[in-house]
Amino acid sequence: MDPMLHHRVYRSLRFSPFVLAAIVCCAAAGSLTPSVCHGQQEAAWDYSPYRVLVWVLDTEQTSVAPRLADPLKEYLDYDFSALWRVDVQDTPPGPRIAALRSLEDFSYDQLTAADPVLAVRKDHPDAPRIRTANDVAAKVKRIFATPSVVENVLPRGAAIDIQPTRARWEQIILERFRELRIDPATWREMTLQMLDILEGRKVVDIAALRKTIEPMVQPEDETPLAEEKARTLRAEMEKLFETFQAIAVTDNANLHGVKDLLVTEGFTSQDAVLQSWAKDGTEALLVPRGLATELHDPDPKIIPIEIADLMGAVFDRYDKIFVVRIDSHTLPIQIETMEIDCLMRMPGPLVRRTVISEQRLVAGIGEAITKAFGPTVRIEDVGTEIVTGRVRAGGLIMDPDSPAAIHEDDWLQPALRKDDRMGDPLILEKLDWSYLHVQKADGSKLEMKMHAGRIGGLPARKNKRTHRMAFKIRPYHDNTVIRLHAQKKPDEPLQGYEFYEKNLETKEFTFVGRTDWDGRFVVEKTDHPMRLMYVKNGGAILARLPCVPGQDAMGTADIRGDDLRLQAEAYIRGIQNAIIDLVALRQLLAARIRLRLEKGKVEEARELLNALREQPTYDILSQDMRNKRKEMETNNRQQQAMINQLFDQTRTMLVKHIDEKTIRELEADVASVEGGTPYKPPAEEEE
Repeated sequence: MDPMLHHRVYRSLRFSPFVLAAIVCCAAAGSLTPSVCHGQQEAAWDYSPYRVLVWVLDTEQTSVAPRLADPLKEYLDYDFSALWRVDVQDTPPGPRIAALRSLEDFSYDQLTAADPVLAVRKDHPDAPRIRTANDVAAKVKRIFATPSVVENVLPRGAAIDIQPTRARWEQIILERFRELRIDPATWREMTLQMLDILEGRKVVDIAALRKTIEPMVQPEDETPLAEEKARTLRAEMEKLFETFQAIAVTDNANLHGVKDLLVTEGFTSQDAVLQSWAKDGTEALLVPRGLATELHDPDPKIIPIEIADLMGAVFDRYDKIFVVRIDSHTLPIQIETMEIDCLMRMPGPLVRRTVISEQRLVAGIGEAITKAFGPTVRIEDVGTEIVTGRVRAGGLIMDPDSPAAIHEDDWLQPALRKDDRMGDPLILEKLDWSYLHVQKADGSKLEMKMHAGRIGGLPARKNKRTHRMAFKIRPYHDNTVIRLHAQKKPDEPLQGYEFYEKNLETKEFTFVGRTDWDGRFVVEKTDHPMRLMYVKNGGAILARLPCVPGQDAMGTADIRGDDLRLQAEAYIRGIQNAIIDLVALRQLLAARIRLRLEKGKVEEARELLNALREQPTYDILSQDMRNKRKEMETNNRQQQAMINQLFDQTRTMLVKHIDEKTIRELEADVASVEGGTPYKPPAEEEE
């Protein structure tokens, strides 16, 4: 059957009347939001479809989206009709150039490298107080840039509309209240109603605002003074409404006020602008983000500006971006697809497909996008053993075989994002060597068990600036190569380190191999998706590395090398063996000396005593240990503690068994016999 025909038949049968009614109801209200569908805050995640952008590019054609958009959307409806809101576009010029070079290196940083930003020196006196472009305009006197950058930025600033945020509206209202000596707490409910009217509106509803403030501007009594006071207050509030109307929607032609601060004279090239960074008198630069991140001494404080056609703004509008590269100059036609999660800015695996003709192109692209898609889970509670989460758009999934569904026994990889007060990420990372195993799936609700290489990867406390997410694993590689290197020293591979696997059911350890000369070890796929690996060296466990083979082509483990501890252990074992041998030799010589003294052979006893004096003493062994201990000092506290313990135990052994008392007693006995006093063995003296 033709795939498109099969697709249409499937769609006509897959939804029950109840589901269709729910979708139509929510869509008619404007969005699948909790306020419309359930009236509960938690339901937004369950019933909000993914916002998806598909960028397509053909290596042989400049524009293919108009031809592919409608049939591709129709194909994707087969699996995602209620779950996705899809836009299909030609890839913009910047991302297109990057994708033509290599889709494997596609990343958020690469995509946004051309976006203009303000780079402010962190040693600027007001740097701690500069958070927005408006702050830059207020605190900085000059901003250096090339004429071409300014010519590019100014029209893009004038092309967009800027609306105040809710926080900005509230700030304006409260400032006006303070000027009029109005207690904000008394009129808090009225303020919230005004904010609801103002937020997100291009045209201010003056009539609604007048109705809202009516209780405030009523006279307190019928006296002329009260009526005059009420008229004055009403007039002042009308002025406030005029202010609202004036700033409700404005363009950004002046770049938040920094336009008049831009200095281009003498900066004919970007090199000239960048070279000015280290000079006295430089405060800020207007440069592409990619160049701003390379500035050092001092480091820059990067401030975004609002202009049209920013790549960063695309990530704010969508949840998932799929980049599809088509190589149609060869047969079969090559298709490469990659997903980028917009919130976490995290690329997924590269999925490749081939089709033999143009007629199969849409089906091939749709299949690749479906395989590249990673369902998202929001982590809600982190316990000591159980982690709970909720599947994105889980309430819209009716087909248990949907690519967006998460089932019991599935594996997820957690990721963490922490934002600053401006919403920009301070921490943005996929938690390496950490996986979540789904123990129970109840609709969109999940109970999962955490397998982590280190403790504390996921914060237990929730806050508005921390996003704890997880993504279904997609192991498309044949295996995963783990490379071990010394902590903070990637050029020092850890060779010959042992890998053991722990069985999750029997808890038994099995030796599986050692790292090679470059510290690499290949973890192959098995019947079980996740393999719990342990790294050992010299019997000591150095790392716990849960691994899903095939999820990543290469995994790097930055662990503390154990070679120094092994050197210390080998040295200490040698010292301990030397102490044991020395104790035995000293006892043997002492016994022989006493036997010679009993027989009156003083000369032989003296020779044996000299031989005993020539053996290593406590001072010699102790000094050698002190020197060796200094050579084996390290900054790794845990490793240093283990080394110190070895030396301390051996020193105690040395003090206990190697002393000079026996030699002094034998010297006294030999001297006494040489003076003519008969020798009495220790046993006879005790009796």
